[in-house]
Amino acid sequence: MKKNLVLILFLVLVLSGCRLGKTTEVNSVDDIKAEHKGKYTKISSEQAKVFIDFALENGLLENGTLVIVDVRTLSEYNSERIPGAINIPNETIDNDKPRLLPDQDAIILVYCRSGNRSAQAAKKLINLGYEYVFDFGGITSWRYDIEK
Repeated sequence: MKKNLVLILFLVLVLSGCRLGKTTEVNSVDDIKAEHKGKYTKISSEQAKVFIDFALENGLLENGTLVIVDVRTLSEYNSERIPGAINIPNETIDNDKPRLLPDQDAIILVYCRSGNRSAQAAKKLINLGYEYVFDFGGITSWRYDIEK
């Protein structure tokens, strides 16, 4: 029950954050899901940081409710990455669901180096049936902690 409440709160925070600059009100989680479910959504690195911080505070990374996906090559990932990110190179995403992403309802935050591969990967993941995929561009615009 607590996990579901945290997930609902997180979805409201995440998805209403994606609406910055719009005047439309969100009245329920169902409204948000109807608008974002299965759709490509671009967010800023600042929004991604807010989502990640919230996820860290509420154990959502540990339980797989939120997953940060680095879609660069393994060598790029090994040289530096956003803390908590897993590596699924864009070129490996094809017709099969990545084994590292078992939950199609997880909130997936995707990034690459500059934003091109993350957009491609996010769209591929959506086409594979993942419901909540958010592209936050490239690590080059990430102004926060990096692991090496």
